This record gives sequence, structure tokens and C-alpha cells, in this order.
Amino acid sequence: MFERIIVPADLTERNREAVAMARGLVTPNGSICLLHVIETIPGVSVDEEKTFYEKLEHKASSFLADLGNVLTNAGVDWNAEVVYGSRARTILDEAKKLDADLIVVRSHRVDTERSDHGFGTLSYQIGILAECPVLLVK
Repeated sequence: MFERIIVPADLTERNREAVAMARGLVTPNGSICLLHVIETIPGVSVDEEKTFYEKLEHKASSFLADLGNVLTNAGVDWNAEVVYGSRARTILDEAKKLDADLIVVRSHRVDTERSDHGFGTLSYQIGILAECPVLLVK
């Protein structure tokens, strides 16, 4: 069982499996952070495209709130964070900042016939670089 779990989430329904897995692994007094990273456009500040980024942030916040309803109904303490930056680096930084004991991230199966493909994805980067344990949900 884990006290502080982070679930990085894109805005797809496939994240529900990772949230369900985290729900089953969190301690009764623990909490889950649903995290969405808005990838920033290199060379363009958030202030320059404020309306664009505000729309993305609103959409992400709404989606995370919907995901969090499952946790609320299960009596699990949770919060949602929407942050800006490079996805892998930002997820790793947030995990360190929150002193996470586990990152639960949705992933994909690697085709064993084409083992040279599929290892550069976000989930595998997190799995390799994170300082805490990582559970890849396939």
C-alpha cells in the first residue's frame, strides 16, 4: 500500500484503468494526485497565448474532476493539479515535490516482434527516470 500516489493523465478515457489501480493501492489515510501537464510551445510564453492555454487548462481541470469522482465515491482523498512544462520532466519534478511513493501511469504493450519500437514513450521515460516506484498499467 502507498501513501502518496501520482497518476499522470492525458485527456483520454484510458486513464480510468490507472485511476482504478491507484485506488486499490492507496492506504486508507493516503491520497492520490491526478496530474495533467500542458506541454508548452517552445519559444512562446504562456502569457503570449493566454487564451489558448486557459482553454486547455479549463478542459484539463474538468476532465480531472470527472476522473476524481470515482475516487470521491470510493472515499479516497485526492486532488488535481494542472501544470505547464515538458511532460516527462514536469511529472518527475512533481513526484519529487510531492514526495510520491508511487507513480501509476497508463502505458502500452510493446510488440515483441518489433522490439526496437515503443520504448521512447512518456510512460517508459517515467518508468526509467523516476526516483520512486512506477506502475505501468497496460
